[in-house]
Amino acid sequence: MSSVDEGLILPDWYKSKDGKQYISSVFKGGKRKIFGFLERPAIAPQITPELKFFKIRLIGKSGVGKTSTVAKLTGQPAPRSHCETPGIISSVAYWPVKLKVTGKVFLLRLQFWDAGDNIAKKYDHIHPACRENADATLFLFSYVDRSSFLDLHKQLNDTTEDFSNTLRVIVGTKFDQSFRSEITSKELKDFQKQWKIPLLSVTNVHKTETDSGHIVTETCNDLNDVAPSLNRLCEYLLAYDMIKQGLLEDYPWVQTEVKPTEDDDSDLEATYV
Repeated sequence: MSSVDEGLILPDWYKSKDGKQYISSVFKGGKRKIFGFLERPAIAPQITPELKFFKIRLIGKSGVGKTSTVAKLTGQPAPRSHCETPGIISSVAYWPVKLKVTGKVFLLRLQFWDAGDNIAKKYDHIHPACRENADATLFLFSYVDRSSFLDLHKQLNDTTEDFSNTLRVIVGTKFDQSFRSEITSKELKDFQKQWKIPLLSVTNVHKTETDSGHIVTETCNDLNDVAPSLNRLCEYLLAYDMIKQGLLEDYPWVQTEVKPTEDDDSDLEATYV
């Protein structure tokens, strides 16, 4: 059993010659390929990586950016305006990573389960279906909606037992609008210190076509934008999986139990993110 101090994966590996032969399998025509449930990337047999499956559930108030975040991570077109998700929508993305120490390559299949907040409150079967066999739960808040951040404490306190066997990650959406943030850096640091949960910040902006202005899926140039988010999420998932298997002793912010600690005073400057 070992511990990791400086990262589990190689963050820029996807840019290398070795990494590009894997990355090319998740692109089609210069854009991210959108995979169905039964599809998987076509990779040469001699370099086939070990495949890991993860079911990922999303939780957050209506309008926080769950659907646009999934669109960003899977390469799908982003919605032009907010529309409540009318049930459960499941989307699939594949992402390859390479371990720093062993050099082993993994291909992660990320299956995101997104359900409308109001619909989930109306129908009793929504939450159980999303929760069943979930490997990770993403709790979303928006940097420009303070109430969504304040809701996180209640969500975690009310659902501790539901997430005792899953990885928990806090996702801050609309990071591209951080100049309008309603949450201070001190509050974010205090929250992480209290709950010992990793924080992932994502931008929800998709590039537009020059002529028509229509939202399109990501091009190769957008790879550098979404890769850091996918790398970090996959790193947390692999670390959690390895800890459960006894292959890794610990990893920063990744734990197998929800145990909030007592909040204490801090001298951190209350600057806005």
